[in-house]
Amino acid sequence: MTAAQTRVVWTMPGEESTAVCARLRAAGLPVWHEPLITTHTIVPNEALDGAVVALRSRVRPWVALTSKHAVDAFFEAAGRVGFAREELARARFAAVGDATARALGAHHVEAALVPARSTAAALASELRERCKRTDVVLFPRATRAREELVAVLGAAGIAVEAIDAYETVPAPLDERAFRARLGEMEPTHLVLGSGSAVGALVSLLGTDGARELLGHVTTLAIGPTCEAEAIRAGATRTRQPERPGVRALEALVRSEAGLD
Repeated sequence: MTAAQTRVVWTMPGEESTAVCARLRAAGLPVWHEPLITTHTIVPNEALDGAVVALRSRVRPWVALTSKHAVDAFFEAAGRVGFAREELARARFAAVGDATARALGAHHVEAALVPARSTAAALASELRERCKRTDVVLFPRATRAREELVAVLGAAGIAVEAIDAYETVPAPLDERAFRARLGEMEPTHLVLGSGSAVGALVSLLGTDGARELLGHVTTLAIGPTCEAEAIRAGATRTRQPERPGVRALEALVRSEAGLD
């Protein structure tokens, strides 16, 4: 497939995605950037604030983070309770992947653990090997998050303080306008960044509508969990980058379009 034959719907939100779409358009690709989800931190959040304060009484505590949004929520709570940078240096942060580690880096914190495979299950598996049974792992997470990390660590006798820190909801899109744009564009590729985005697509188009769309495009999923959700929703042709991340998805789009 050539660049002229490739038409992409990019559904991930955020400034990084906006920049990626601009670069792809500059390279000659028709790209429609339409985020399917929106995410916001939960405030006030007394549970998270209290958990951050409790870190002060622990020796080398662990904090498990599975997204940039979790990083943002944690540091917002740290700011609310006056958690000093010297205190942060005592904590150990486990990041699910490179993007989450970069988000930590923006706060001048280096991840102590980044698993070889960027999934919550892999993070839990490697964290289990690093934790003692006396450890308590703070896990700021999304509402309705998958229970893999809690289950894996819990089975090993490691306590997990899982606290809802942010919420991801479908973006307020107009179904008729969305369908009309799809009809005009006739996309060849659909980029999905999470299982929540798949759910938002199904909510927007209905089960049959989502299945029809996913059956006609190549779905580029950010990782294995997202890919599995897309397949359950009806995707028949899927690909994912070797390592999850927005930049890796950009490289995959370029490869699909024959730009590299």
